[in-house]
Amino acid sequence: MPSVRAGLARARNDVYIEPGHISRYADTLGRMARLRDVVGWVGANGKRIAVTVVGFALIAIGLVLLVLPGPGILVVLAGLAVLATQYAWARSALDQVKRRATGASNRFRRQKPPAA
Repeated sequence: MPSVRAGLARARNDVYIEPGHISRYADTLGRMARLRDVVGWVGANGKRIAVTVVGFALIAIGLVLLVLPGPGILVVLAGLAVLATQYAWARSALDQVKRRATGASNRFRRQKPPAA
């Protein structure tokens, strides 16, 4: 960003503002600084915002699909997997679901087939 030098000779990349006119530009420069801060915050947290929106959208769609025909449980698990990339609570919930699914799978495999 070009620097502001009031009352000094104009250099190649500097913005020259007359000494008496600095107050006219101070408000604009303040707004630009606040905008730069907001854009920087969104840029730094953009991935987290996108992951949160997509993850909760998948969970909401999965909950609707539990009632309607469709793969509701799989979509809810996909939403948890997306959220687990950014949030520890989602990662622990997904790990718990994995442990329960593994336990259920092991119990199912140990059952003897019914006699015909």
